[in-house]
Amino acid sequence: MQVPGSARTQFIQYDYKAKLGIEGKDVRIEETGENAYKIAVPAFIFIGHSDEHFEKVIDDNGLLSWVTDEIDPAQRITEILQGGEQEKNIADNRELLQDQARQFYTDIITAIEPTAQLEFSFA
Repeated sequence: MQVPGSARTQFIQYDYKAKLGIEGKDVRIEETGENAYKIAVPAFIFIGHSDEHFEKVIDDNGLLSWVTDEIDPAQRITEILQGGEQEKNIADNRELLQDQARQFYTDIITAIEPTAQLEFSFA
């Protein structure tokens, strides 16, 4: 049952650097013809984070908020770092991640075979 004036609201401003990438052992390179290769890149994953900064911006407690549980800032931070933000970070940076993977594997393969024709597929 909701009691008027017992609500608690907390807004947290945050930023961090997401570490995104692939599991390199799952990349498959297949020869498809003479000097032709197909590189199958697995799904991008959230590897970790760094340079976290969290700041409570608004803490709004109603007159009767003492009857409700307090909001745990540590729990909120954990929800932010482990929740849907990870998939959103990957989706927001997918094009850049694909470009980086193309460049990385192109550099490796053309260092060995400069005239190689490459085709990429992404999970």
